[in-house]
Amino acid sequence: MEKCTAQFLIKLQAHSKIPKVAVNNIVEGTSILINQVKEHLKQKVISYINESDEDFTTESVEQIFDNFEDPLINLKTSYRQSSVIENNPNFVQPLHIADIITSHPSYCREGILYDICDGQCFKNNPIFQEHPNALQIVLYHDEVEICNPLGSHVGKHKIDLYYYTLGNISPKHRSKLRAIRLLAIVKAKDVSKYGQKKILTPILNDLQRLANGYTFIINGTPIELFGAVVSCLGDTEGQHQWGCFKVKVGWAHQKCRNCLCTFVNMQQNFRDSQFTQRSVEQYHRQCDDIERGPNDEIMKDL
Repeated sequence: MEKCTAQFLIKLQAHSKIPKVAVNNIVEGTSILINQVKEHLKQKVISYINESDEDFTTESVEQIFDNFEDPLINLKTSYRQSSVIENNPNFVQPLHIADIITSHPSYCREGILYDICDGQCFKNNPIFQEHPNALQIVLYHDEVEICNPLGSHVGKHKIDLYYYTLGNISPKHRSKLRAIRLLAIVKAKDVSKYGQKKILTPILNDLQRLANGYTFIINGTPIELFGAVVSCLGDTEGQHQWGCFKVKVGWAHQKCRNCLCTFVNMQQNFRDSQFTQRSVEQYHRQCDDIERGPNDEIMKDL
């Protein structure tokens, strides 16, 4: 039996090209099914012995096995498999993704922030005010070194990855791999050379079209949807690139992009009320100071 089982698994891998992880899941599921079949046959034999007045003979055992119905006999086609599954009383009809993402957001009661739609930025956005079922786009950016270089080769093959997911999806499903989509891949040196705005221009154009309404064909039906970016996520370096701040902050005097805390202060205080918040006016003033620097060294220090 062990040899037959091994041949069965080899055929699954070789002919159907099923990955090893899937084969392990099949082995586990098949083992459970075999145990259930064994238990079923055992109960049949015990029931026959207890209920029959005749002697338990070889013929009676053969009769029990001959009357045993193959549990897979009605599951040999996709249609029959679907029919059996849907007729199961425990079957839960799956929801279409279009119904999920186009449904109105669920708000928590006042004072509780559970999701993006509970925040003031979302509630005050004119697109979501006029179209509550608009697409809530969450962008994510990160830099990845695709190999492990040493010394002077560090950063040579670094790339920028941009992903997106939809805030319309429930938070418990939103961060799953199947809900995250790749948006763009760019060489990091091109981002440094041309800037984020130049790289993201095609994406920004598409977002503008979506903000004005775009007709999608979903299951053969045209549906006009609106949408806007609700959040741009990333690590410190990625967020500084989004906001056009100084990217490398390892030796920066003031590392935080939200306030003016120093490295020493941020180790001692942990509430935003204890720090002076940054402002747009201050940001532009600092940029002007950098541009008016008398030489490159001073500009770099600023």
